[in-house]
Amino acid sequence: INLDRVQDFALNPTTNKIYATNSKGISVIDGTTDGVSDTINVKGQQIAINPTTNKIYTVTLNQTTISSDISVIDASTKTVRTIVVESAGTIAINPSTNMIYVTVSSSGGGILIIDGNSDQVVGTIPTPSMAGSITVNPTTNKIYVTTSNAVLVIDATTNSITKTISARPYQITVNPTTNRIYYTSPDTSNIYVIDGSTDTLINTIGTSI
Repeated sequence: INLDRVQDFALNPTTNKIYATNSKGISVIDGTTDGVSDTINVKGQQIAINPTTNKIYTVTLNQTTISSDISVIDASTKTVRTIVVESAGTIAINPSTNMIYVTVSSSGGGILIIDGNSDQVVGTIPTPSMAGSITVNPTTNKIYVTTSNAVLVIDATTNSITKTISARPYQITVNPTTNRIYYTSPDTSNIYVIDGSTDTLINTIGTSI
């Protein structure tokens, strides 16, 4: 699939469509044919999709404020609305609760909470330092977010940090089925494994050849 300068992509397993942000907008890829079937005229960056509501959430540049907002796109109708935030970073969605979590780099950082029913910001989770990559386990309703020196574990029911795992993390993701969390580090070629039942580091996977 030939696209121009892809920045990020997200999959909706329910509709079998992939959405890729690139220099021309958001390309819609049919997972059956692996071909581009449509283009949404939104210049997005980081992107996530709620497969339950079929809504796309993507970071977009606000040309007026020169900051990053969140564009919400109905994937069925391609209608777009904007949630004005300041310096949006990465996005994670819990499709079970229809809550969206967005890291921000302004005013000391933190995580914005967006209610997917109203698409309004309904709260903020403070973090001790700038939040980076973020993921959420819809089964346990826990959020995992990286900072420069730790992985923060957040109970999304109370929106409070329950554990700080000392680390030098970069990207992070979760397997809700196995309750395992995986993160990389800018310092090594390894992948680190956290057991979500205890929120402790249990393994290091070497990836160097």
